[in-house]
Amino acid sequence: MIFEEDGSVKLLISMGLFAEVMIFTQLPYISTKISTSKNVMMIFNCISIGIFLGIAFFHMIPESNEKLEEYFKSPLKEA
Repeated sequence: MIFEEDGSVKLLISMGLFAEVMIFTQLPYISTKISTSKNVMMIFNCISIGIFLGIAFFHMIPESNEKLEEYFKSPLKEA
């Protein structure tokens, strides 16, 4: 392996992720300073909402698939 298993890789990745989060969380603030256009913020908000909804729905797919299989395998009950 290129890196040893002593935790240095995890430390480097953690530091990189921390730097990435710090940079990207400042983008809305920086964009308001550069441009006062509401359209820019609207586009950022739409992209972030799309990402969050996509992640949420993608996370729910396995659970919903299991429930649907369970529902359709069980015999239909008369009311």
